[in-house]
Parts: sequence; C-alpha cells; structure tokens
Amino acid sequence: MFLYLDRSVTTGIEVVGSQVLGTQVVVASVAISPLNGSGSISGLEISNPEGFDSDCVFQPEQVGVRLNAASLLSDVIEIESIIITQPETT
Repeated sequence: MFLYLDRSVTTGIEVVGSQVLGTQVVVASVAISPLNGSGSISGLEISNPEGFDSDCVFQPEQVGVRLNAASLLSDVIEIESIIITQPETT
C-alpha cells in the first residue's frame, strides 16, 4: 500500500484541488515517509482562471508537510503542519 502513497497523494491534490478551486492544479512530485509522516510536495502550480494574464496564481518552491503517521492507515489523515517555502502569487 505504501508503495502507491506518493502517487495517490499527487492524484488527490490534483483532482480534488482542481475541483475545489475550479482551475487546474498540478504537482510535479510528492514524497511521503510512512514511517515518520514527513513529506514534501514539489512543483505545485495552481493556474489562474480564464481571463487572467498570468498562467499561475500560486506557485511555491516547495511545500513541507508533517502527518500523523498512525493516521495514514485510517480514513482520515491528520495533518500536523504545512510549511510553504518561497511562494509566488500573481
């Protein structure tokens, strides 16, 4: 199961993020350690809706996450912290 964790998180961010925000959300890569719950998200891009001049509304260099490792096997995953590094917004 943990072999597919990174890909599942990537797909979840892209699909759910795009639905909730009403614009395209893409992620280059996700790395989650199931042993300690730490992880990172690289290449996150949230596109601007139609009618805006710039392509992206939000593009951080990196997003670090800390999850409750025990919650990875449950229906609800507990996020303990999110650290956004060098965000660019337009």
